Amino acid sequence: MMKKPFVAMVSADTAPHASADRTVRDQEFTQLCRRAEGDPQHLYGRVMDSLDHLFSTRGSTYLSGQRDALSDIVRAVLDDGQTGMFAIPLVPGGGKSTLLRALLTVFATVFRDMSDPIAKRLGGVIIVVEKASEGDELQQLCNCGLEPGEPPVARLLSAVNDYNLKKGRCLTGEARTYAECPRHACWESANCPLLHTMEGLGETPILLLLHARLAEHLPDLTSFTTWCEADGTEHHRTLLLIDEAPELVRQDVVSAQSLNEAEGELLDMRPSYSREDRYAKQRTLESFVHTLRIPFARLQRCEYGKTRRSAVLTASELEQAGFKHDDLAELLTRLEEYQAQRSSKVGKLATALLADNGKFSCFGKNFELASPSLHTIRADTPLRTFIFSGTAQLIPQLTDNPNVTLLDTNFQESYARLTIHVQRDSVLKTSRTGLQTTGALEALVLWLQVLLPELAQTHGRVLLVSYKRMARRVWELLGEECQQLVFTAVIPESDETCLPYFGGVAGSNAYRDATAVVCLGLPRLEPGDYLRRALAIDPDGSHAEELSHATEALERQPCALKMQDIHLAHELVQMVFRSRLRCHGDKAPIELWLTQPPDAVLALLHDYFGDCRFEKHNALPAECHSKLHTSKQRNGIQTNAARLYEALLAIPEGSETTPAQLREQTGLTQDQYKEAMRAASVRELFRTGFTTFGSGKNQKIHRVSSKNAA
Repeated sequence: MMKKPFVAMVSADTAPHASADRTVRDQEFTQLCRRAEGDPQHLYGRVMDSLDHLFSTRGSTYLSGQRDALSDIVRAVLDDGQTGMFAIPLVPGGGKSTLLRALLTVFATVFRDMSDPIAKRLGGVIIVVEKASEGDELQQLCNCGLEPGEPPVARLLSAVNDYNLKKGRCLTGEARTYAECPRHACWESANCPLLHTMEGLGETPILLLLHARLAEHLPDLTSFTTWCEADGTEHHRTLLLIDEAPELVRQDVVSAQSLNEAEGELLDMRPSYSREDRYAKQRTLESFVHTLRIPFARLQRCEYGKTRRSAVLTASELEQAGFKHDDLAELLTRLEEYQAQRSSKVGKLATALLADNGKFSCFGKNFELASPSLHTIRADTPLRTFIFSGTAQLIPQLTDNPNVTLLDTNFQESYARLTIHVQRDSVLKTSRTGLQTTGALEALVLWLQVLLPELAQTHGRVLLVSYKRMARRVWELLGEECQQLVFTAVIPESDETCLPYFGGVAGSNAYRDATAVVCLGLPRLEPGDYLRRALAIDPDGSHAEELSHATEALERQPCALKMQDIHLAHELVQMVFRSRLRCHGDKAPIELWLTQPPDAVLALLHDYFGDCRFEKHNALPAECHSKLHTSKQRNGIQTNAARLYEALLAIPEGSETTPAQLREQTGLTQDQYKEAMRAASVRELFRTGFTTFGSGKNQKIHRVSSKNAA
């Protein structure tokens, strides 16, 4: 395999219980062959019974093929003859969370007696969830029914976060939010269970983690696999279940900011009370400067001189700049002598530069040298990993990861009730920068003031989503009448009412009753992020090869744009599943409105949703166009074309005027008037709404009635 170069860049069940035939088939499955006493497959029937019970108690029914799909997943999870990482693309709302609880209910019972052969063979289980509230719930589920004095079966490795503090778990009772917590500066820090939660990771067979904790310890989870009973008997957890895909792309970045932060950490890490301490600190700081800071500055000067925004770098170019392998290794040694861990900021930077993977830097305003890589999950003991994700097929770090096997659930859902509307009016600007153009946001709001009442007649309240920094402004511009037609959210920093925003609706059930979703813009990441992902998710080296021969900006190359398209499709799928679309078997029509999405994104949405419908809209209300054209400015002053356009709109239908009168009204000179008349917006307005008679001083300009307009 080619080494990556361095890159630089400035179901037919209708009842909650199984049919008799299916029950027979499940029994046959467990009796087909004699299994070892400790084979986890013996748990299959118990897990399915637990699953059926949970569906029944929740008043849910299996869809056609759903129970069979869940059954196959249970068999896969219990089959310890297969090792590795597996991704399970069970659609959102397909029973993933219920299945996880069914598994945990059975596992918790089994692990209460570690002398059980199955318990011994499994050793234990690690569960990873996104939210502290969910982890808390699962911990209670696993420990429910324990006898007094019986040790817990599950433990959640939580942390200092808003959820725990709001639950009153601050030892002093003084902190209610993460921002209020002084952490290790607190006088009770030595006794705080939230600060020392890692101390309990080896006490229970079931270990519950949050995604944030998992990210801190990837790729090596060895420290999480071993646990001991009270008598010292050691066991090894062999099963890792992850609810939703973890971030497996690591993007270590060396920048001026990261270097400053790393140096500050070094200065604060160890006091200089003794001569020995001062000497150790001095040596470490000198090594840091010569090994990282000076080479980085030299590389920055060199690349800026080439007047290019992005470029591919070879390992030899980095070495020429001063990034030496031996020096970096020595820096890590000095850090250990200085009692600094490799997980420190300096250690991470040095380790990233030593890694054998592609590296690139961003020029422009911020020069960055990045080392993107794709994680696997390692442990000293076999750790079978299952990643449950409803959108796994839209996550390249799973689909294009040679270490991950994508399992087919064989559960097909119809999305015929979903209609995706695409607004393609050429003047509509919905990007973050485009909406900052004078009049663009106001024009968009004019469109919403027409669209929202129409949608509300059929759907009730609409889920309207935009960028976070514009969510408050759009909410204000909508006006009181339209504000009543949309769901609202709150900006955490200010507690102000606003629209739901990209990045703030993920995992929320607050909008589950919505049947209409409107996206103002697209949840794009920075271009450099897609480039880094393209380099990290590159099993055959083709992306690196493409980028190394690129003659244009790297972030515009096909491999980077592909990452962007897949990411946007993934985010939009997640977005629409916040609505009632998540209720499988529901018949309510669902509408998703998108503004200016790339064609490739629409193709991916079509592949995912299959039989959904698409409708294209190519025109905005005339008021939107007028607002855009009359708001155009140059250096903060309305353009001549905008002044003329505004004056023309002021002419009553059926009335006429002359060029002289228009010049007088606008204050334009004859030359400025002629220039404004040549503007595309003015020419289009004349074509559709005006006629002229005569010429020169005798010319008359007549505004046509809208009934007769072309």
